[in-house]
Amino acid sequence: MRKNQWITALLCFVVPLLLTGCLVQGGGYSQPESEPPPSQEFGASDVVNLPEKLHIETEGVSANRVSYSFNVAEPTEMEVTLETETGEIQLAITARAEPGQGETDPVYETDYLSGSGNVVLEPGDYDVIIRVQEHVGSYDIEGKAADGDELFENEDSLGTFQI
Repeated sequence: MRKNQWITALLCFVVPLLLTGCLVQGGGYSQPESEPPPSQEFGASDVVNLPEKLHIETEGVSANRVSYSFNVAEPTEMEVTLETETGEIQLAITARAEPGQGETDPVYETDYLSGSGNVVLEPGDYDVIIRVQEHVGSYDIEGKAADGDELFENEDSLGTFQI
């Protein structure tokens, strides 16, 4: 009888955690870009190396919020390019909020499904926030020094990925 009580108690604890997502790695999970979380499979052509480059191809993906965090050490021009065959995508770059502040207003926000635009980011911490609905296409961000020099190597920057 004690064995059945133990199993029942364990199930009463584990099942609600699974249902609420507490044991699933998608909820608030982040790690360095070199090791994407299991809930996001990157394709062979995908690159996550902000602020230098971010390139992701999607095939019917839907997500309420996917974010990439990164640091800019010098003024950096970011070129954002979206390509959409079907579905919808919204992309924003925001300055990272202080703890408890909530989300900050975007310093750049797309108002197009396909096309490109540029923004210059001053040194600081930023988040790229993406929302997609059954999106087939790609999103690409390329950074370069704001003074027009070649793409830079920023070894101090360690971006993170979060769903």
